[in-house]
Amino acid sequence: MTTTAQKNMQGIWEHIIGPNDYQPGLWSTGNGWAAAGMTRVPATTLKWEKSASWAHEQGLLTQWIKEIIDGTMEGSLTSIEPSTGLLRNYLNDTSWLGETSGTALISSVVYRMAVLVPEIFAQGSRYMAWAEKLRKSVAAHVEANGIFSPAVNPAVIYLDWRRFGLAVALQLDLDLDCFILTPAWRGLKLMELLARHSLYLIGREVGRSIVSAR
Repeated sequence: MTTTAQKNMQGIWEHIIGPNDYQPGLWSTGNGWAAAGMTRVPATTLKWEKSASWAHEQGLLTQWIKEIIDGTMEGSLTSIEPSTGLLRNYLNDTSWLGETSGTALISSVVYRMAVLVPEIFAQGSRYMAWAEKLRKSVAAHVEANGIFSPAVNPAVIYLDWRRFGLAVALQLDLDLDCFILTPAWRGLKLMELLARHSLYLIGREVGRSIVSAR
């Protein structure tokens, strides 16, 4: 795959690159898959002693993930459908409505990266504020039966890439895209809680030392 040269959306991956069925559209779910998949690599290499020193490779992965997020954010006037607050199925095409699958995946990446690379993505950053808005938009689109809607119908896309249509996604993989979001968010919140608890313990021990010194 290659990145698009479209103004304000550099770094987002085009859907299909190839002679048989070239599709330059910026598919939100596909970019979510790419970015979420790449987060799994530093999550492993940072913790494995044999790869912990691969700073250059880890930096490249962070750069590629950041490019997808940056491109989606910079194009928010186009990529986000105003009435739902969800990312459009194709980020650069306003004829598409917003949908939950790509929105959940891409926002989950920000939470994962906030744990892995907090100096860029953590609380207080523009990334976190943006992801929080997307997460709340996804949460507002869970039906009483637990189905996330609207989500693009993959059968429609498979049969005809150019045919528009949104459908309730009963397919397990699309719901799983949304279920990835909550653990990512909870993982970040747990890390923040542990950090606060650690600071409290450190402060308590410092206080005891000061009292003992007196």
